Amino acid sequence: MPVLTFAYPFGAYDEDSVHYAHDAGYIAAMGLGADTLQGERNLFYLYRREIKASYDLQTFASFLPWQTDVSNLPMVTIVP
Repeated sequence: MPVLTFAYPFGAYDEDSVHYAHDAGYIAAMGLGADTLQGERNLFYLYRREIKASYDLQTFASFLPWQTDVSNLPMVTIVP
C-alpha cells in the first residue's frame, strides 16, 4: 500500500523540507504548530498538536476545534 502523507520528525520542518516532501511524491505533510487554518494552500505544513499520555479526556477534548463545551464529557480514570 503506498504511503501518501509524511510527518516531519519531531514536527520540525523548514522551507527545504517542505519542498523535499512534495518532490518525493507525498500529497501532504504534517508538522507541529499552533495555526488552526488548514487548507490546500498549506498541504505540506499541516499542523498537529502534541498529545501527551498524561492528558485526561477533558484536556484532550479542549484541543478539538468543534468541542467548545467539555463539561458534558465523562470523567475517565486510568489505573495502571
